[in-house]
Amino acid sequence: MSIKSIIAQIKDSKDFITELLVSEFNIDKSNSEFLFDRVLQPHFTNLRSDLYLFAETPYIDKVYRDSYYHYYSSKLKRYPGYDKDLFL
Repeated sequence: MSIKSIIAQIKDSKDFITELLVSEFNIDKSNSEFLFDRVLQPHFTNLRSDLYLFAETPYIDKVYRDSYYHYYSSKLKRYPGYDKDLFL
């Protein structure tokens, strides 16, 4: 799996976020635009125009994964694991 990063200026936030909602969360375009307009837009209007938005696909490196499982495997309880597709 490769790490995918997307960056956009705050002025392009509507296109950026609606595309992200459609591609990553399978929300249809009209609902994602509605969600942005009603819920997110008020927060973005207060931000400076020279800011950027950044999104990155989930990434867990092998050392972190191994440390996580080593630690929690000794606890004698069930803990949530990670999706195997996230590992390199």
